[in-house]
Order: sequence, then C-alpha cells, then structure tokens
Amino acid sequence: MSRTLMGYGKSKSSESIEHKLRWLFPLLMSAGFASSIRAERIVLAPDANTLDPKSYKTSFLIRPDSGNSNISWLTVSTAQSIEIEVQRQHNMGDKRALTGLNVEYPFLSELGAVPAVSVGVRDLLGTGSEHHSLYLAVARTIPLSNSQAKIVRSLKLDAGVGTERINGLFGGLQIVFRSGMDVQLEGLRKRFNFGIGLPVAHNVQVRASGLNGVIFYGLTFSTAH
Repeated sequence: MSRTLMGYGKSKSSESIEHKLRWLFPLLMSAGFASSIRAERIVLAPDANTLDPKSYKTSFLIRPDSGNSNISWLTVSTAQSIEIEVQRQHNMGDKRALTGLNVEYPFLSELGAVPAVSVGVRDLLGTGSEHHSLYLAVARTIPLSNSQAKIVRSLKLDAGVGTERINGLFGGLQIVFRSGMDVQLEGLRKRFNFGIGLPVAHNVQVRASGLNGVIFYGLTFSTAH
C-alpha cells in the first residue's frame, strides 16, 4: 500500500491555504458532532444524492494497525442543497495531514423514473489528495417488491465518471435494511471498496470499511431519517 490512505501522493499546493484549512477543520468537526450528523457518499466515491437543505454530516475512520492512519469528513449543505465538504486525511509516516475542500452541486433531484444527477469537484484548492478531480454522479432508487420491502428499506444504484484522481468510471450499490444496518459496495479506480454501518444509538452508527483492501473502523453521526 502507498503512503496515503487512498493511494495518492502528497499535494505540493500552497501551504498557507492548507494551514488555514487545518485550523478550520477541528472547529467545524466540533459543530458537526454537536449536531449529530452523518456522511453521505457511497464508500469513497461520490453519491449523486446531496444532503437535505441546511443540514450537516460527519464521519471518521481510523486504521489502528497502521499508526492510527485516519480520514474524516465534515459536510455542510446550503439552502440549495449544495454540499461543501472538508476532508482531512492523516497517513502513517506523514508529519502533517492533508486537508481538502470538496463541493457538490445537485443538478437534478430523483423524481420517479428520473435519477438524481450531481456534478462536483474534489480537492478544489489542491491542498488534499484528490487534486482538482471533477465528476458527474448519477443515482437511482430501485423499486422493491412487497416481500423485499419486509427486509430491505431502500436499494440504490450509483454510477459516474471523474477526472484526475477519480480516474474514469465508478459505480456502487447501497442497501439499507429494516434492522437499521446499511451496506455499501463500490468500484472506484479499478478497486473494490465496501462499507457496513450498524446503529448503536439515536443518530449514531459504528462503521467498518474496506478501502483498497485495508480495513478501517469508525463512527458516523447523522440527522437523516
């Protein structure tokens, strides 16, 4: 495995911008934990469904067997459901974390047979690990039969394409069970990732994720229903 959590090289962008983002992230995370929010993505790949207007999400994953390498996300949704996300990634052997700014715009909301469509950019300022990656994401909820609906609450297919570090096509499957457990499967950069979430309290989940063949553990806080 490479030096970074997701196989990226270290950014050479402006240290002054990264320094400001590094100080901004803990403040935003504090607000996020107080609001009890959750991350809205497949596993690492973009999800075309943005958060509800004026809502928040936060998630944290850590790899205990590798010097506590970790990755965190905090997302704020505007009144127009435009997502503004701060992503912070700290890798074993690196003296400092990489902090990136992501933005996603909901071009279309899912309505009947019309899928959700969003466009976005990862690492807008070039201070993180995804180097100005542009993408188009599409998501569609799959109708369930009466028997399926007794076990599965929702089933969604995701697909998209991106530039730079996203590097081509990506896709995924998201399942939410009636028990509250959710499962995500995705293909991104010709690699397979998965995520499993289990509710442990109101708006709180414990999570296990396989990222590029490495297992991470963490927590998700959510205001979603």
